[in-house]
This record gives sequence, structure tokens and C-alpha cells, in this order.
Amino acid sequence: MKLLLINASPKREGSTHAALSYLARLLAERGLDARLLDTGAVRGGCLGCGGCVGKGRCVREDAVNVALSLAPAFDGYVFASPVYYGDACGNAVSFLERFFYAGKGLHAGKYGAALTVARRAGGVSACDRILRYFPFGPLTGVTGTYWTTLLAKAPDAVAEDAEGLRHLASLADAFARLQEGT
Repeated sequence: MKLLLINASPKREGSTHAALSYLARLLAERGLDARLLDTGAVRGGCLGCGGCVGKGRCVREDAVNVALSLAPAFDGYVFASPVYYGDACGNAVSFLERFFYAGKGLHAGKYGAALTVARRAGGVSACDRILRYFPFGPLTGVTGTYWTTLLAKAPDAVAEDAEGLRHLASLADAFARLQEGT
């Protein structure tokens, strides 16, 4: 199974990147292929212009189109966002709007998971926000044993959240079970 790990944080080397890098190692240990894509800042949310209809590309040229061009090679995605103001960051929401609208029909039958990194609170609501896009894929949601949210103010703090890391391991196990067909 091949998974595209999408870091929708505008900070390419922040805590969200660190969490996804850790998850990528866990997935590799379980025999899964994972590629990390850092989006950086995207150029805003969906304009509703319809310019993408039937093209599989957004009219705005940025990481959304990069992800859409990579999507056919992957069986699923892990969408990750830092938590800003108790929710998924605006960059993540803009990415998701455009990724699902421009990629209509491209994601059917694939798997998806959400991962968030918060300083203190809001991780669950941010995960919920990400998961709300899955019916538009439609994606089959993959979860571990609990919400996949980590508490970390800085990238090096990701390794200190033992409970959050256990939840990432549980998510990696769930993807491995899907690969094995059990």
C-alpha cells in the first residue's frame, strides 16, 4: 500500500512535519510505502469558479496541483494540520477544499486518515474538520484506537508526547492490517 502524507502546515519543518515523519517511519517498519508532501502556503480556498471541472487540476498553481498529479499513484492519504485557534489551520482547509473539488472522482475507493498537532487543545475538533471532507472523495476513513492528535509546541516536542505517538502507531497498524487484508 502506498500512502501520500500531506502536511498542510504553512511551516514546512514544523511540528506537523515532525509528526508525519515519525508516522512515515512507523509505516515503513510495517512494510508500507509512504511519501511526505509539504504543501507550504497554498493560494487560498476554492473560488467556486468551475475552472477545474473535468480537468483534475485547480486553476491556481500550487501544491494542490502537485498533490493531484501524485494522487493516482497512491492508495490513500494522511492529511495533517497544525491546530490554529482550536481548529485545522486555514491553509489545511483551503488545501482540502481545492483537493477534493478539483480531484472529483480521483479519490474514490482510497483510504484517508487525519492527523493534527496542537499546542494544548483543539486537536479533536481539527481532526473532525479534516474527516468531514472524506465523503466527497469518497474516502474510507482509517483510524487507530483514538484521535490521532499530538501535543507539541515545537518539532522536537513531538517525541515527548508518548500517548500521541502510541496513537500514531495504532494508525500505522490499522493501515498495515488493510494492506494484509485482515
